[in-house]
Amino acid sequence: MLWRSIIQIGLAVAMSVNSSVVSIAPECRGDVIIASVADMNVINKCATIYGSLTIDSNFNNELIDLADIESITEDLVINQNHHISEIRGSKVSSVAGTFRLQELTNLFNMELPNLHAVNSIEWSVLPILSYANTLPLKVNKSVVVSDTSLQELDLRNVAPEIEVLDINNNRYIYNLSVPVERIEVSMHLVSNGEGMTVDLANLTHVRNMTLQHLGGLKIHQLEAVENSMAIISNKFGTLNLSKLRRVGGTLFIATNAELASIEANHLEDIRGGFVAINNSKLYDVDGFKQLTSIGGALHVEGPIENLGFDSLRELRGSALIKATSGFDCDAWLSSEMVTKIRGGAIRCESNQGHYTSHDDEEDRHITQESGPVTPIATEPARMTSIAWQLSCSPWLYMLIGAIAVALN
Repeated sequence: MLWRSIIQIGLAVAMSVNSSVVSIAPECRGDVIIASVADMNVINKCATIYGSLTIDSNFNNELIDLADIESITEDLVINQNHHISEIRGSKVSSVAGTFRLQELTNLFNMELPNLHAVNSIEWSVLPILSYANTLPLKVNKSVVVSDTSLQELDLRNVAPEIEVLDINNNRYIYNLSVPVERIEVSMHLVSNGEGMTVDLANLTHVRNMTLQHLGGLKIHQLEAVENSMAIISNKFGTLNLSKLRRVGGTLFIATNAELASIEANHLEDIRGGFVAINNSKLYDVDGFKQLTSIGGALHVEGPIENLGFDSLRELRGSALIKATSGFDCDAWLSSEMVTKIRGGAIRCESNQGHYTSHDDEEDRHITQESGPVTPIATEPARMTSIAWQLSCSPWLYMLIGAIAVALN
């Protein structure tokens, strides 16, 4: 009797599964491409699209109405369309693939009030999109939002580990809070609302990162940057990296006009170069008390009064100190730190003069020159060459070149 009951239950389940598969209408399966309102009307009774849904660039209606669609098992893609001005979908709750909106120059409004889960979002070149009505989005893989007029972006439900966080050129986003813990590929937060504040208080690991044009930053739990780290043209006064232990590439800190303090006293190893240039209020570069190794070159420029690298055991590249203050080059070149430099020429410039030490294991000698100190940021050709001297990755080389052009 028991076996009969088990068999009956199994048959019932099998019939139910088979029935559900058979009941999927053909218009609701596969990769659906919508080129007209008529095409849209065909699928609007589908609760689920079992595949991808793509709105063709030739779709010439202003409104996309997703009607009864509740979920899409792969991607939702709307690209290169100059007719669409509004997207609606009151029942859409999830997109299991990528939700991609690109080059929709007339899109100004998006009403998806029940959308709460996507694998990735890629929204770019949406110049007049100012409002996206969704629930806080649970994003599992990547977030790319670029060139929009959005005024807010609610990422409070982003997964703890994602691949990409790229928010750039969104001039009305002034606050961003993301509880992400690990970013496996890259983080790029650049050129958003003037003085944007960023809360990344849970972030511990990132592969590559660029932070630019920020007014406030919480990143104090960061422990490791696997490749390079660039902090450029921000307005915050302190940089708290108190838990950072290693940087796998170059650490580049440049043109941060208000930056007066860097705390990275647990940082032990920088595999690439260390650059701190033209931070006009950074008088003391002394927040690196446990730094023992720099794999590339050392380049510090600005109103430097104090350099504190007391634990440094090895600098594999060359060293350039270019102080616009009365920094004592003679004393620095005589310090124990200089004996740890293995990579070639050592140069120190200040208002007191120019000093060069040629690193020769058998014959190290110091020569004194004279002449004014010229900030290197005003010399684009030399600025772009820094990346090669530091053994930077190509992306940072291009970034430094762009900064040099912008500064001129």
